[in-house]
Amino acid sequence: MPIAKKSKTKSKTTKSRSNTLHITPAEIGISEESLNKLHSVIEEKKKINSLWDSCPIKAEVLDATRKRMFGSRGGSFYIDLPHRDGMKQILVKPSSFRGSLSDAQAENIEEIIEGAGYDAGDYYHESQSITMDADTIYDRLGEDEYGTFQSDLAEFMSKRGLGDCWEMKCSIKPKPDWNESRHGLPNEVNLEIETIAPTIISIQAKRSI
Repeated sequence: MPIAKKSKTKSKTTKSRSNTLHITPAEIGISEESLNKLHSVIEEKKKINSLWDSCPIKAEVLDATRKRMFGSRGGSFYIDLPHRDGMKQILVKPSSFRGSLSDAQAENIEEIIEGAGYDAGDYYHESQSITMDADTIYDRLGEDEYGTFQSDLAEFMSKRGLGDCWEMKCSIKPKPDWNESRHGLPNEVNLEIETIAPTIISIQAKRSI
């Protein structure tokens, strides 16, 4: 069962020059000294975020968590770290969020699942939605005609030439029971899928007395 669709080519857009206003500390009513402190805090925050993103220990925890997810069907857990003032803990929480796949992700995951002898259609499905620009339709038709539109969408579109006011979208997502059903796949298959569409895993620092 093919789950992937070929991607559409998107036209490149040129960035326009920013017209954002420039003002002085006096104009916003905050001292230059205070704003310089804020600037330093923002720069420090960027450094910390960068250190967190590239932290090798974080990568180790994520890798171990993914192996635990499929090896022992583990969910959230605390890592207890004894401390003189109580207990320090690291809380690790895998998310159950099921996001849409890109075309490339869908093709790669389909190859992984089908290559292992399973049917990708048992785990993923194509979701379709129709989006309409209701404000534009209302403005063009008025209140009475808008009611007619709501009652018979297909006939209305054909008679009034409003093809530019709606859009059909297709997305490929894991099925609702994905978090459970994927445990029917071998661990190595799940770990391969994680390299393509990784589970969101949060890592938090906690303390208890």
